[in-house]
Amino acid sequence: MANEIKLKYIANFYGKEKQVSQLDEEMAELTITLHKLLRGKIADTHNLTEEIADVENVLSQIKILFGVNQLEVDLVKSAKINREIGRITKELGYGKV
Repeated sequence: MANEIKLKYIANFYGKEKQVSQLDEEMAELTITLHKLLRGKIADTHNLTEEIADVENVLSQIKILFGVNQLEVDLVKSAKINREIGRITKELGYGKV
């Protein structure tokens, strides 16, 4: 079974409320791991990789459950990236990139 089909199965099994709570938990664990890395409490990024994977898997389920279109997400991400590049170039006093 392809991962996308498996994620849809998992999402539908647990439902919106459970997976929103799960996303809260996974994002909190990712945040804690990032802060531990910054403070030098852990040196290995393997745990960071695990936490990112957890967040991405549950976030994929959230997109499935709420009918979010990935193409639309990609377009919005691109616009936000371009807007941030514009802010940085303005702050640095450069022209448009």
